[in-house]
Formats: sequence, structure tokens, C-alpha cells
Amino acid sequence: EAAQTLTFHLTNNNNGLFSVQPSVSATGILTYTPTANANGSATVTIWLTDDGGTANGGDDTSPTYSFTITVNAINDIPTLVINTGKIVLEAAGSQVISNSELQYIDVDHISSEIVYTLTSSTSNGTLYNGVSALSATNTFTQQDIDNGDINYTHNGGETTTDNFQFTVADILGGTVLGVQTFNLTITPVNDSPVFVSTPSNFGAEGVLYTYNITTTDSDLPANALTITAPIKPIWLTLSDNGDGTAALFGTPPDGAARSNSIIINVNDASVNIQQSYTLVLSYDISVPGNYPTIQQAIDASVDGDIISVSNGLYPENINFNGKEVELIGNSANPALVIIDGGLGSGAAVTFENGESASTSINGFTIQNGTGHSGVAAPFSRNAPSSGYYGGGIFIYQSSPLLKNIIVENNTLPVNNNHGGSGGGIYIGNNSNVTIEGPNTIIRNNNATIYRGGGICIDNSTVNIDGILAGGVLIENNNGGNYGGGISSFESTLNLTNVTIISNIVDGANGTGGGVYSLGSTLNQNMGTIINANSATVGSNDIQTF
Repeated sequence: EAAQTLTFHLTNNNNGLFSVQPSVSATGILTYTPTANANGSATVTIWLTDDGGTANGGDDTSPTYSFTITVNAINDIPTLVINTGKIVLEAAGSQVISNSELQYIDVDHISSEIVYTLTSSTSNGTLYNGVSALSATNTFTQQDIDNGDINYTHNGGETTTDNFQFTVADILGGTVLGVQTFNLTITPVNDSPVFVSTPSNFGAEGVLYTYNITTTDSDLPANALTITAPIKPIWLTLSDNGDGTAALFGTPPDGAARSNSIIINVNDASVNIQQSYTLVLSYDISVPGNYPTIQQAIDASVDGDIISVSNGLYPENINFNGKEVELIGNSANPALVIIDGGLGSGAAVTFENGESASTSINGFTIQNGTGHSGVAAPFSRNAPSSGYYGGGIFIYQSSPLLKNIIVENNTLPVNNNHGGSGGGIYIGNNSNVTIEGPNTIIRNNNATIYRGGGICIDNSTVNIDGILAGGVLIENNNGGNYGGGISSFESTLNLTNVTIISNIVDGANGTGGGVYSLGSTLNQNMGTIINANSATVGSNDIQTF
């Protein structure tokens, strides 16, 4: 039977395991091809037939034989589906990177097991997983992308590209070869021009006003900018330099409006940006030319005004009410311009609304004031609440400049057997006051029972500078018990070119006829003279504790 032809026959119980089913060639070679990404076992049954037939009791089929083919699983690496990059608008806010733009799959793993590891993050914006910023070495998963959690926010700059780089692997270590890049294309948008400069809101009648305008445009290349001033007073001129800068200038004439609305536009041919402000002009106000009283002039003034007061007697008690103005009398001869507080009540002059050194009084005699009552006025821990404060000048939480003033003949009343603080001047509660000469005299003031005949200082800093030798004279004041010339409590007192003479404290506990200093810093600088003062029981000239 050697001439007969033999044929192998095979079946298996797991056809899906093979893309090409197992077979045996005529020479006895077994071949098969496993299905891609399939694994498992199949039992193969094989038998052999010949072509001799079964006549006369013949047998053409062999017995069957079975064996097993096992296909072992291996870890497949993730496979790229898509990486298109993304186009975003400049400064458009959070932009989601979706799985239609970046996706890997893995036949062995679900999306939460496909891990992206950043080798570098974005440089012209920020990459986020949810709200958490991502940087190099941070990771996220394909599931994060599928959920819409991976997003990018551009920083608003003028760059037109960005990217981040990453590797991809599954949780078993199957790693895609090489570093991958996701590119971001930034579509520029027109940025609005910006005003860099800030105008001054204050000018003065008859004085040149200039505002140098500077603008910028962050677009690259920068757009041409046009600067105009559609609303302005007629006396102002705008000159556009054509490079994003301009000058607004002019001199307000006599009678120009005090308040002036100004609008400046900068335009890049697409966007118009407006800067608007009010320019307030300070005036030279005359008393009695413009107003009959000093107080009326102060009330009508705005910050920066100069109020000039003619020689004469002004029977009134004035309050600066927080105005940052200069009140000018006769600096060469302050005796010719007199503020007399005797017909009213309280201090002749009051600063109690946070006035700064821009507020000044120069060239006045201040007389016959009786001070603020302690019930209504603040007081230090050392003073009785029922006393009086600042006969001539009352200063509280304010820092005005007092220059070339004569403060005289001011007397604080006795109230419930309590005297007062600062017969001439009271300075209290974190004030910072400068008193200057060369024509300043503080004399013949009386604090009655308590302290500070000439000046009383509480918790403040006071600089007294005569400018010239003897330019400030403090004499013939009565401080009651503490400080005939000056009483200083928990303060800093600097004296330069100051003469303090002939002051007294005549109370039962009178001490520090010239200066009484409690818990204070007393600096006696050049040209300071303190002598010929008298006290009842303590030091005649200086008493410090």
C-alpha cells in the first residue's frame, strides 16, 4: 500500500484562538497562526486517512490523537489613535484637550491604566488636570483626557506656539518608544491699548499744566496708536507724537472753571480705550477781596488753594476742616493780621480732620482763644476729661505747618477745678507738627491750673525750628503745674534756634518752668536757649521724668 496517498485531518475546540487554523502538511509539518491579541488553549484532534478505500473489509482511517496548543499572553504596548495638536485663541481661558485630539488605546488595559508622564510642560501657558497645574514629571491618564479634565490656559502673551512633551506607558510597563509631543497653535487676537501714565488731578490758575501721556500695545507687531482728547477745556492742547505718547498742556487763564472734565482716547484702529478724569484748579483766594471772613474762604476752597488774608482784625474762630490749603497773612509782620477768638468760643484756630503738612498757616497773630472742652475733645491719659485744650490753636491727629505766627493772650478756663492743656497751642494723638520762624512768638498764654502754658504735646512729634537764631521765642507763659513754656507727654520734641525764657509754673506742684518732659524724647539742637524760667517746687528750666 505504499502507493496510497495519506491525508491528515485536524479539528480543535477553540477556533477563535487562530486566524489560520492548525493543519498538518503531507510531510507531517504542523502549522497555525494565532489570532492577534488572543491567548488561551485549544485541544486539537488529528487523524489520518488513505485513498485505498474500505472494500473487502479494508480500513482507510487511523485512530484519532489529541494534543493541546497553548498561546501565552504578552503585554502589548499602548497604540496611538490620534495626536492632532490643538488650536486655541490667545488668552481664551481654559481649553479642553479632548480624546479626539489626543488618544492612545491598549488592548490589554482600560484607559485609566494608560499613563502619560510629562517630560516638559507648556511654557506660554499652563496645563491643568482639573484645577491642578501640571509640570514636568507629573502624570495623567487617558481616562483624564476622556473625562475632559486635561485643559490648557494660554498666558495672554504674544507667542503663537506652545507644546508639552510626554512618554506613554501602561501600568505593567509597556512603553511607547520615544518622547511624544503635543503641539498647541495660538491664534493671536487684537489686544486693547493700555494707558501707562496717570494724570495729575490738580492744577493752578495761571500755572502751566502738563500731562505727558504714555500708552502701549502688547500686540506683535505693535499696532499704530492714535491719541485724542475729545473732551477738555479750551485752554488745553493735545499734541500726539505718533508713537503712543502725547502731551496735554496749557495754562488756565484767570476765571477758568475750577472743575474740568477731561477724556483722553487711545485707538489702535480696532479698539478705543478711554481715560477720564477731573482736573481741579486751585485758586488764589483773597480775604476780604473774595470772601469777607477767613472761614468762608476756607469753606469755599479746595485742596491746593492759597488763601491770602489782608492786614486787619478778624474776630472769628476758624476750623480748617481737613482742607489742604495755605493760609497766608503777613509773614514779615504777623502782628498786622489778627485772628481773634475772643468773641466766639473754643480755640481760635482748629486742625482736627487729618490735615497734613500741605496745610499751613503763615503770618498771623492768634489771640484770645479759650480752647476745646475736654468733654467734646479727645484728651490723653494724663489729662482730666473736664479740662480745656489749646486756647490759641488746637491740633488733634493732624500735621499742619505753623509758620511766622504770634500766639498770645490765650487763656484756658477752669472747669470743675480742672485747668487745661496748652494755653497757647495743644498738639495731641499722633500728630506730627512743624513750627517755624523766623517770626514766631508764643507768649502770655495761660493753661491755668494744669500744664503747658505755651505748648502742650501728647503722644506726638513736634519740630520747632526758628530758622534763624532766636527765630522762635516762647516767653511769659504760665503752665499751672507742669511746663510753663512747653509740656511734653510721651512725645518727641526737637528744638532748633528756640529761645524759652521767663515762663512760669505757679501751681502748688509747679515744676519745669521752661520745659516739662514726661516719658518723652527731648532734643536740644543748635541755637536753643532755655533759662530764666521759674517753678514753684521743681526745676526752673527743664524737668524730665
